[in-house]
Amino acid sequence: MRDIDAFYATDIGAGVLKETGRALRFMLGADSKKIRGKNILLLGRGDVFGLMLLDLFKDAQRVIAITQEPDRPYGGWVGETGQRLCVGDYQDLPVPDSMFDLIIVVHALEHVGRPAKFLREIWRVASDDARIVLLTPSRRGFWARTDKTPFGHGHPYSQKQLVQKLEDAMFAPGICERALFAPPLAYGVGPSTAAAMEVAGAAFWPRFAGVLLTEARKVIYRAKPITEKKMALASMPSAPPV
Repeated sequence: MRDIDAFYATDIGAGVLKETGRALRFMLGADSKKIRGKNILLLGRGDVFGLMLLDLFKDAQRVIAITQEPDRPYGGWVGETGQRLCVGDYQDLPVPDSMFDLIIVVHALEHVGRPAKFLREIWRVASDDARIVLLTPSRRGFWARTDKTPFGHGHPYSQKQLVQKLEDAMFAPGICERALFAPPLAYGVGPSTAAAMEVAGAAFWPRFAGVLLTEARKVIYRAKPITEKKMALASMPSAPPV
């Protein structure tokens, strides 16, 4: 995780943060009134992206970032009203049930050893109408193919895999956006090249984007599946009248 901090401190990392942050802001919506009075949880490297979105979160009741690193630097999180950065186990989050209305997960799902348990723990702390946003490296993307960036570490996901894991954890998957259409090499050349490649990539090779931004909603009740035996009985013709 220290490598993640070092990466985002570079010029390339700053460009990546700007582009993925723009996509995240687009998904959340630009109106801070929608977040007024809400409780927000940032997991993984959500605190880094959260600093870019403080204007959007200004009317939130509280914003809490949880990391697993005991020596994580607090940075811009110190001193802000209703804003906290704390240390906790992703498999056993140190917060009450049904507390958060918006949960943003960045650089976390791909690193946990038990993703199913992690998602169920997110389900536990999410409010009944909570909105979840996962930012994960795309299995098909250019960025998952190099270990020189944070997106080349951990377990990348396809959109189909994410949908399945979310459904298994009792979430209803929603829209899926993509970001980082330009390959890592373009960001190494310079901002103008990266910007041009982002436009071209979005138009011509969207499936190879480096990052998936997946939205989901908490599901309270799940219908019990109909067994094959019951389906067979239901399809049997009824007996003729006597």
